[in-house]
Amino acid sequence: MQRENKEFFTDLAAKAGLSGAAMFDLMIENIELDERGLPSWAPQKDDEGKLPIDKP
Repeated sequence: MQRENKEFFTDLAAKAGLSGAAMFDLMIENIELDERGLPSWAPQKDDEGKLPIDKP
């Protein structure tokens, strides 16, 4: 985990009056998933729906 991201998350939790663990639990319990079962902001695979081609 990048230090800047950890500090941002810790500050975010503190602003909400929560521990980092409690904030994480809330995020996981409330995350919205798309039809793939992933968060909508998760990267899409470029090869989705294509047949695999062996690479040399």
